[in-house]
Amino acid sequence: LGMRGNVSKPVQYNDVKLHIKQYLLGKDGEGEAQAGVVAMYFVVGLGAVYSGVGKAAYECALSHCKSRKYTDGSSLADKELVRIHIAELYTKTQSQIALTKEAARAFDNKESDAMCKIFACRINATQLVMDICALAMRLGGGKAYSKLLPLERYLRDAFASQVMAPSLDILQVWLSDTLLPKE
Repeated sequence: LGMRGNVSKPVQYNDVKLHIKQYLLGKDGEGEAQAGVVAMYFVVGLGAVYSGVGKAAYECALSHCKSRKYTDGSSLADKELVRIHIAELYTKTQSQIALTKEAARAFDNKESDAMCKIFACRINATQLVMDICALAMRLGGGKAYSKLLPLERYLRDAFASQVMAPSLDILQVWLSDTLLPKE
């Protein structure tokens, strides 16, 4: 569904009563700490989402390059520059996936640098998905822009990743604050 599947909007509950003891996460007044834990799952989850968009764009471009034939029988994949671009897409896609998996592993193992890895995985996935999708669009040529390929949707979702909360700029501030805490 991509970003079209994201229907974020305010929710208001009226006349709802909860048994506080049963649903309270942590102790009364510790909501900020609980929100921080949930945010880590959310941030690494978005790293995975944008890694998935990058992988889908790479796979689409790869398939297109293999199947796009010229009148002389050669394929787009036979061109050296295209082959170099495919190698670049693959490398960037694998980087997204590897850092996201590493961040999740570090978080699960409660490692001291898990928060840094989580912020970095989302930053990396966001920056690379934009690069991957832009290059995949070039490889897709006119078919990518005519919606015969799903690449234009991937590109739109990729560029939206930088403003989806927490935004790329905020994540960079959080990572720098974690790496260089103010004394």
